Amino acid sequence: MIAKFGVAPGYHLPGVDPDVVGTRMSGLRAELGSGFTKKAVVADARDNPDAYGSFFIWDNEVAGEKYREEQAGYLIRAIVVHRDDEKPPVRAFVSVVERESEEDRYLPIVTALSDDDYRDQMLSDALKYFISGRRRYAEYQGLARIFAAIDATVAEREQPVELPKAA
Repeated sequence: MIAKFGVAPGYHLPGVDPDVVGTRMSGLRAELGSGFTKKAVVADARDNPDAYGSFFIWDNEVAGEKYREEQAGYLIRAIVVHRDDEKPPVRAFVSVVERESEEDRYLPIVTALSDDDYRDQMLSDALKYFISGRRRYAEYQGLARIFAAIDATVAEREQPVELPKAA
């Protein structure tokens, strides 16, 4: 039995009460008799906007632009570079925080890897991702050697990795 719902590490839901939303989603599952869909959550949020706080954007013009930005991110992440050395392809562009503007920007991976600061950002992001996965799959003993390698890599770093906040 779940006593209380929370927010998973790495997620930020300002203005949303995760216990209220989790309870509503559990209700959807009970109401539908099986799993629920994203479409069902949107419909429930439309009918009960106070329960979902300010999470959903109901202005269609703004929401449409935000969705296109999500599509652009998906597109950017989907493009890979096939190298001549027969190694597996790698992402062509990576997200880094630009020094001058302090904004997230995409750079060609070769550019990011050739810059110490950007390369360090990439490593920190990768370690955060692995640490998050380690937490998510901690109960699987078959992954213990992978977890040990993650822990050793984090311990070796000169700069500490800012860990995702636990819920």
